Amino acid sequence: MLTAVGKEISLVHELDLTKVKGTDKFVPRIQEMLEGWAKDDPVTIKKLPVEADVPELILKWCLMIGATSLMWATGDWSLIAYY
Repeated sequence: MLTAVGKEISLVHELDLTKVKGTDKFVPRIQEMLEGWAKDDPVTIKKLPVEADVPELILKWCLMIGATSLMWATGDWSLIAYY
């Protein structure tokens, strides 16, 4: 987003005011802001995807004989969350 803003500014003023002149580094105030956000937002940890057999298992669990309304509701919300 910041690079798009900088590009728009440079089209109008022929100078990217978001970057230090002659470099690809952001101006100090913007760099400090980005570093602060990086501290608050941890790195994304990749997780294994849920396979298609999980919703099928949830459906079987909901449709088994003796399933309660709580089991149905839990299964419904689980399937909604999956899809």
